[in-house]
Amino acid sequence: MATLLLIDDDRSIREMLDMLFSKSHECHTADRAEQALEFLEFQNITELDSARRSRNRAPRQRPCKPGLSARDGRYSILGCSPPR
Repeated sequence: MATLLLIDDDRSIREMLDMLFSKSHECHTADRAEQALEFLEFQNITELDSARRSRNRAPRQRPCKPGLSARDGRYSILGCSPPR
């Protein structure tokens, strides 16, 4: 399941997007950029810890995690490159 990080300072917009995407994606929300960065840093640390514990296992490919951008009142889904 793909993961989305929804960032908007308007709570109703975050809740609407969460309802829209949560049926097919794992959704996380943030109301400001700093909160989003904290979440991403935590995710990175968690993934690094998990990788250290499973050194003997085959390397895991990271799934593609597209993002969502909001500019001038318009939302667009940001693409991503395939995992390496």
